Amino acid sequence: MKLDTLTSQLSGLRTKLRPLLKHHLFITTIALLSFLIFMVYHVSQVLQQPPDATYEEQKQQTSIQTSFDQNTIKAINDVLRSRDQAGGAITYDVPQSARTNPFVP
Repeated sequence: MKLDTLTSQLSGLRTKLRPLLKHHLFITTIALLSFLIFMVYHVSQVLQQPPDATYEEQKQQTSIQTSFDQNTIKAINDVLRSRDQAGGAITYDVPQSARTNPFVP
């Protein structure tokens, strides 16, 4: 008895949902496109917002200040000059006391 009642209710539900089941591909496509449009709009809104000034100031205050000593700057300039003179190849004289690289010819 209960099974017959359930079957009749499901068949009634099936007749009511038939238009929805008939066009399920169209409805799914519209739902996915709507979701995509929604997400693109919100991402563009986030990207167009100006950055938070207080956060930027906090990061600038906590950042580490670095500097090169004059010997490092001179060594970099020497390497750049030797590269320019050699036509683009970088040459650097390694001190004899430093470890050598067996993979460099």
